[in-house]
Amino acid sequence: MLQLGTMTGAERTIASVSELLQLAPLPTARDAAAKTREELDELLSAGIGKYTSEDTSLVVFGSLARGEWTSGESGLLGATWIGRT
Repeated sequence: MLQLGTMTGAERTIASVSELLQLAPLPTARDAAAKTREELDELLSAGIGKYTSEDTSLVVFGSLARGEWTSGESGLLGATWIGRT
């Protein structure tokens, strides 16, 4: 590992950002986002037979896409971005 005195400005910035990304609650939010995306994938796979194909992509946005999902989110079933007919 480089000593702080020998690091360039860019290297110090990268180290600082990496450290910030490990501060609470970010790791917990990233884990929750990954779990929620996995649950969504399972729901879609069960409900849409050909959902998992090489020409299909799931696009998410907002806090779920950024990996900032928290326990206070409305949840998948209450999410406004899931279309209902």
